[in-house]
Amino acid sequence: MNWVLNFFIERRNISVKKLINRYSMFYILVLACICCSSCSVKKEHDLINDQNYKVEQEKEQVIPQEDLSDKNIQDNSENTSDIKTKIEEDDLPAENYGNKNNLSKDFLQNFYDFTEQTFAHIIRDNEGKNQIYAPFNFYLSLSMLNELSEGEAREEIQKALNISDAKNNASELNTALSSLQERRLFPIGRLNINTSLWLSDEINYKDNLLNMLQSQYNTEIFKGDLKDREFQNLMTKWVYENTNFEFQPDYQSDYHKSFDQLDQHTFISLSTLDFYDEWLNPFNEEDTKPDTFFISDNEKITCDFMNMEAWSHPFMVGEDYISTIFILKGGAEYMLFILPKEGLSVDELVEEKGKLAEIIYNWTDGQVSDGKISVGKVKLSIPKFAYEDEIDLRKTAEKMGIRKIFDINSKAFSLFADEDTYITDIRQVSKIEINEKGCSASSYTEIAAVGAVASKDEAEVILNRPFIYILYKDKIPFLAGVVRNPLG
Repeated sequence: MNWVLNFFIERRNISVKKLINRYSMFYILVLACICCSSCSVKKEHDLINDQNYKVEQEKEQVIPQEDLSDKNIQDNSENTSDIKTKIEEDDLPAENYGNKNNLSKDFLQNFYDFTEQTFAHIIRDNEGKNQIYAPFNFYLSLSMLNELSEGEAREEIQKALNISDAKNNASELNTALSSLQERRLFPIGRLNINTSLWLSDEINYKDNLLNMLQSQYNTEIFKGDLKDREFQNLMTKWVYENTNFEFQPDYQSDYHKSFDQLDQHTFISLSTLDFYDEWLNPFNEEDTKPDTFFISDNEKITCDFMNMEAWSHPFMVGEDYISTIFILKGGAEYMLFILPKEGLSVDELVEEKGKLAEIIYNWTDGQVSDGKISVGKVKLSIPKFAYEDEIDLRKTAEKMGIRKIFDINSKAFSLFADEDTYITDIRQVSKIEINEKGCSASSYTEIAAVGAVASKDEAEVILNRPFIYILYKDKIPFLAGVVRNPLG
């Protein structure tokens, strides 16, 4: 692997002839790996075949719930000690902190507005606590429901998503998914987003819609008895594996106890996010010191702060906030930190319509030339934090005007299934951790259906009171959150 890494890092010193030779060897090696792996793969279930959407469930293939708790996970970072972290200046975006993709400005602006509006509702509903939210997964899940719905329900979803052309929206989402999951510079880290649909084996579903979900949304399709423990364990296993062994939803828990009472008018939609990457310029652990974090005017705590003085570092000073970004080794992933001005709360900043969307747009559009983004010496102080959050996205959807899909009498999904179906719950469970080395995060979304002031060249970003963070790649925010208490 060392010669592959050297190829990416030292490519400017390679002659054309050597470049061609190395490309050839690289593709030969990749092809050999693919061939080897394809010989060893054993399928655990049958996907869609001959219009028969039936998962063959052999008992020996089902992992019992209790067995899933034993995590034998190898951290990707263990094998990366030899990777050089220096990137030539030409490899980094000079004036664009979002990188380019083929997504339209209309799609991006609609998605930023959606992110802002839903995030504001989530913050309002969970006042006083840490929040973490995966807006892209929620947008993706609602877009899939839009494809399956009709009538007033479809109109409500499209209005909330601000889309008029479902086909074009699906195409944009497909582009976004591909862009998010592409690895660029270093074979370190990961960003994986996956979707699946779990169907009742006693209901007939429209084949054309299932085929469309597979092709446009890369959705895995499973069919079985949703009340059966073994089939539920398959769902648990799917979430467990696609969140890098972080989450194991127990479908026998109190939250899911209604599953035993559900009739055949049911499907489950699952969407997962798994992210890990390291800072391009990591913090020095020796500079991590305990300091004061002000939860509110009347409450403060002591926690560990990571500290750094960065030169030629981007920052943005607005009327109500100061913000900065951290670049991750993937070369296209950024973590944006937004600190409201003193005396202004996170809630008040997010409540200002258009403000958060504007901040995201300014960063992803790379507005250096007109002075919106400055580059200079920045003193950084960021608390280490790790926490988990669960949010009720049904409330958020309803506040966005999406209501018919929850109505038992709406027949919202008659286009999709031959039985009356309606949505009962939408929830999202997420966790995040940042430290001196980098950032990791995971999330799954489940839909259950039943029938400070600084100069231009210098700034201090001291995150010692509640702040906002946003993880994005190629202009696409995929995770957002609020830290009100770094200790959880």
